[in-house]
Amino acid sequence: MNRIRQAVKKKLSEERYQHTLRVLDKALELGGIFGEDKEKIEKAVLLHDYGKAFDPAVTRRWLSTSAFAPDDIMAMNIDLAHGPFGAYLARVEFGIEEEDVLNAIRYHTFGRAGMSLLEKIVFLADYIEPGRRFDGADTVRRLAVKDLDEAMKAALEQSISYVASRGRPLHPLSLEALEYFKRRRSHE
Repeated sequence: MNRIRQAVKKKLSEERYQHTLRVLDKALELGGIFGEDKEKIEKAVLLHDYGKAFDPAVTRRWLSTSAFAPDDIMAMNIDLAHGPFGAYLARVEFGIEEEDVLNAIRYHTFGRAGMSLLEKIVFLADYIEPGRRFDGADTVRRLAVKDLDEAMKAALEQSISYVASRGRPLHPLSLEALEYFKRRRSHE
């Protein structure tokens, strides 16, 4: 874990690194509440924004040569590719093979239907770390310590509303994730 931490500290800007440490603290808190493996949380969180440390041209080159097929939304907004690119880097640079860790990195930005416990923890910790100050953050913070699914629903609704209000295209995985969490709530 120390090798990952050192590489991340070296590659990320100081601001992004401090964000990562705040996300790690929040994710470990949520992991303690809901019973997720600490080592998996650390790997996923330390590398969740690692793909952002690379020039967008590097990310585009990877997208054009990898088996990962970007969708139109990701092609238009290359920043959305930092999760999938980060998962790739986690595997090739750090030898991470645990699929749930890779998925937590891959989907931390837009979510997806059927997210694992680890994926939800990383997504939410990134969304509500103490440095995030926006309307609705405190609501999701309160929900996250009680019910991850309800917190996911609220976070996705807020994110989708924000993106739509700015006239940006919505990633279909976010929309699918929101529908998934709405259905889960209605079946309980």
